[in-house]
Amino acid sequence: IDMEKQGQMPLAYSGKYIDHNLKTYYLAPEKSQLGCNGCDLLGKVCTKSLTDYCRQGYILKEVKL
Repeated sequence: IDMEKQGQMPLAYSGKYIDHNLKTYYLAPEKSQLGCNGCDLLGKVCTKSLTDYCRQGYILKEVKL
């Protein structure tokens, strides 16, 4: 079952890996009241599915190996 098609937000938890535009990100807890502060996608285009994670209190940080 695709949660997004049913109108539900995707499950967000600290450390969850997200693939977006050929890069891998992980969810980190948002520590600021300023919304996207600290997100590695700040200033870039965010999709609705990425924004749904942010609305649950997380930002995306790029995985760097």
